[in-house]
Amino acid sequence: MAAVTPADPSDSVSGALSQLRTHLSELTGKVAAYKQENELSAAELQQLSESASSGELGADMQAAANLVASGQDTWQAMFAGDSSNAGLIVSNFDRSVSENSAAVRAGLGS
Repeated sequence: MAAVTPADPSDSVSGALSQLRTHLSELTGKVAAYKQENELSAAELQQLSESASSGELGADMQAAANLVASGQDTWQAMFAGDSSNAGLIVSNFDRSVSENSAAVRAGLGS
């Protein structure tokens, strides 16, 4: 019977690191694709700006639109949470959820 040579631990670590790099690369690609698929078009951003500027979406969104129009911020940064003004967007979502939760529940049959 031949003697079994113990495995070199560095081979196991190298293999694990290689797999990790592969998975991270795949994940990075998936995140980039997700971001691209969920990015608002120029027409959608224009409509958002118009609705927000008019006050139709509330005072916070109007303030956000003013920041975008003046070049002080971008919709993308606010929606991504990368802006200190992201709270303006969040407050609009919170208001919308509060105002529409009963309709959503009714639509879901709950």
